[in-house]
Amino acid sequence: MGLFSSSKSSSKQVTNNTSTNFGIHGDNNGYITNGDGNTYNISQTDFGLVSALESIGGNLADSQIAGFDFASDAVTGSQNMALDMTSDAFNFASDVNQDSLGFGRDALDGMAGL
Repeated sequence: MGLFSSSKSSSKQVTNNTSTNFGIHGDNNGYITNGDGNTYNISQTDFGLVSALESIGGNLADSQIAGFDFASDAVTGSQNMALDMTSDAFNFASDVNQDSLGFGRDALDGMAGL
């Protein structure tokens, strides 16, 4: 480069800054995005809640069935006990009546000299 040489340069830069504010209320466990061209890979879990509820539901159904079986057995047992008591009471009354009538017959026979 010689005595009369020169160089020139120029640059131009443009910056556009934009800002968006969101007013969020509550527990702030959500997800907010703004802009174009965003992609997301989101997975979610119930930490085994659905499986546990299925198990609890099955156990509750089994417990209800067992409860109805117990109630049915209790009612049947009570009915059988009442039937046995009534039958025994009538048999006892019949025996007492038969003994009383036999005693009366024997007493009358003894008085009649038979």
